[in-house]
Amino acid sequence: MRLVLLLCSLLCCLPAYANDQAEVDHMALATVMLQDGYLKRAAAALEQVDLTDETLDQVRYYTVSAVLNMRLKRFEMALKDFDKIIELGKASDDIHLSRARCAYALNQCETVEEALDAAGDKAWTDADFLIIRSECAWTLKDYDRALHVLTRAQTLFPEQRDFGRKNIQRLIELGLYQSAADVGLNFVKSADSTADDVLFLAEALLKAKESKSAIRVLEKARLTYPDDNRIKAQAAHAWLSAGYPVTAARQFLNASEKEEKYARDAAEIYRELGSDHKALAANGRILEQKTKLKQRLAILLDLERFEAVTALAPRLSRLEILGQDEELRYALAYAYFRTRDFKKTERHLKRLTNPSLFNRAAKLRKAMADCRRDKTLCD
Repeated sequence: MRLVLLLCSLLCCLPAYANDQAEVDHMALATVMLQDGYLKRAAAALEQVDLTDETLDQVRYYTVSAVLNMRLKRFEMALKDFDKIIELGKASDDIHLSRARCAYALNQCETVEEALDAAGDKAWTDADFLIIRSECAWTLKDYDRALHVLTRAQTLFPEQRDFGRKNIQRLIELGLYQSAADVGLNFVKSADSTADDVLFLAEALLKAKESKSAIRVLEKARLTYPDDNRIKAQAAHAWLSAGYPVTAARQFLNASEKEEKYARDAAEIYRELGSDHKALAANGRILEQKTKLKQRLAILLDLERFEAVTALAPRLSRLEILGQDEELRYALAYAYFRTRDFKKTERHLKRLTNPSLFNRAAKLRKAMADCRRDKTLCD
């Protein structure tokens, strides 16, 4: 947008020229072609400009050249053009801002800051340049300045929530977890805060292993957003991360009332805790059959309910799960072994193709042979 304004200002200053003009005004032609988006034609016209002409408006020439080079992503050349304009002492605030954007594309952060400072107050009226200023300060390891810019940006552009989120993220990256939590709590308390802001803060705290802080944020948010299932699920993850698996399982079950996928998480937690009957109850809430059966088989094996495992075989075959997961096929073979149905055990062992299971299959075959030879070994 700022480049367009530069072009428009140039067009306004161009002298009119008639069709019968004896000598083509290459500068005017380049400007018009650039304005209309014909970049190659603009470049060709600009090459025809006589730089030795004492009447040439050099500021206009280097401005057109800079805009053209930026549009062609020739940022180094554009930066040289902007430097020429500065040398001529004719740089406007918009020129400095365009120079800053160009330097940012080249990762020349010191030049970026110099250009933004030269643009004065105008550099603080565009959110894009606050992002650029903050990112460059961070790159230059001037962390205090980076945070200061983000804080000021929040004040100048309160409707743009990304500044607040970035501020929290930067505090966490610096290891200032308590400050991040304090800033984050104020951030999510503001009138413009959303559930997405809460989820961002909680996720950032969890990544920083500040699960207890995340719990405080999420439990307050559950009162503010009682119908948002994402917050319920995130709270469950936070409780689990903090070392409270039972509470986490309950939270997942709560969330599963709206989205049954969370029942799997609850069931898995109960299974790891050895609460297999609760795990089965949670598993019963799962509607997606493949997920449900795979988990149910694992829970029943933990309970040593081998008959119940073998009873799942027809459904496992119908859903083609066994062909996709040979670990499950081996588990089913083992269940048949424990129920003394050696024919079906062997039938499933023969269909294993995964080399990592061959050794276990061989041991199971040896166990079957020992059972046939001496039934007391299998009692």
